[in-house]
Amino acid sequence: MSTRSRAGTARLSERRAASQSWPLPARIGALGVAAFLASSLVAGALSHGYHPLPESISALAAVDAQHPVIMITGFVLAAIGLTATGVGIANRHWRSVSGLVAALLIMLAGPAMAVAGFARQDCSDRLPSCLDFGKADQATTHYWVHQYVSLGLFVVMTIAMFVLARALWRSAGWRHLTGYSLLAGVFCLATIALLLVDPPALDPYFGLLNRVFIAVMFGWPVLAAGLPARARRSLNPIPKQGQGSVASLTGTVRDPRLSVWAQMAFDGAGQFRTRCSATR
Repeated sequence: MSTRSRAGTARLSERRAASQSWPLPARIGALGVAAFLASSLVAGALSHGYHPLPESISALAAVDAQHPVIMITGFVLAAIGLTATGVGIANRHWRSVSGLVAALLIMLAGPAMAVAGFARQDCSDRLPSCLDFGKADQATTHYWVHQYVSLGLFVVMTIAMFVLARALWRSAGWRHLTGYSLLAGVFCLATIALLLVDPPALDPYFGLLNRVFIAVMFGWPVLAAGLPARARRSLNPIPKQGQGSVASLTGTVRDPRLSVWAQMAFDGAGQFRTRCSATR
């Protein structure tokens, strides 16, 4: 086998691997995000006096938390999952600049998630008795590191949603997912704006919004990296007897170069038949 043939076979294998349902990076990403959400449920259930509706997930890893190790472990697993998700997006959309940019942004969110986990809040900043409450004039440095890194992570992931939408639109197999990515981006953008304004009416449900926001922000890239490509429909009509085209006879041809070379072969065979008939 020539070097060119081997390279072509390798590229075809990579495309098939990237198009399959839930490749390894997507599965790692799903496990990481699921472990993060599960850690918040376990730590919240074990923490007496913690209320998930008004209080955020970050409070479960605070300095005065009852079981911070559980939640910090969840942050680390989420960091691994986001990094793997970025790798999965890159494997699928490596041919487009928007795909690589979206993958890079998601991978950057991985280390940021780890930093946010270890730079802990002093206490639950939604409680008036906490020194991080309100303007947090007496808050420690690691509290502000957690806040700003988390905000940067949210902004980066929201931008990644819109960039990923462009990458999905440019990929025929995943074009049907474009609208979902745009919808997730708009939701994340609106949520960030609401969290920055932080109206008093949000206080009783801040923790609920925090959980839904994180589930959408982390969950959608995982789905985009794991859902299989939609089969492309043949646009050629069913051929009549004695007529036909390569795409209609063989179904959907995934590699456009294959259809071109096969069509040339059919055309050449037809011209050869015509010449043979003319010489008789």
